[in-house]
Amino acid sequence: MALAADHFAYGQNNVVYLSPRATSAAVVSHSAAQVRVHFDTNTIPGGLVWHNNVCQVDSKFCAGYELQFNNGQWVAAKGEIVENGTQVDVTASVPQGSRVTGVRYAWADWPICSLYNKEGLPALQFHFLV
Repeated sequence: MALAADHFAYGQNNVVYLSPRATSAAVVSHSAAQVRVHFDTNTIPGGLVWHNNVCQVDSKFCAGYELQFNNGQWVAAKGEIVENGTQVDVTASVPQGSRVTGVRYAWADWPICSLYNKEGLPALQFHFLV
């Protein structure tokens, strides 16, 4: 709220006060169980970054994502920042004969929140059917 106050009340137009917000998601590959998530570029002027203290996979891939398959099952997935920090590719192991039907991030009682903008604001949770 302090950043929003700086922007609106004090006229500091260069202050980023919004958390990264996913706007859409699309399947890149059913066979590889890969979904690309697109973000509102107004909320990530410097691009997306990982918060290294919570990345549980490694420095390039991060946890906190899930993919849903046509059997209704949600499977833990990993995210990778792509396209100059403006999008995230989410991938998981593909159950035999399955197709991806959904993607979500930070969708738990105690979620892993690994994705931030360069200003240090955490990405909002999201859930898309694809």
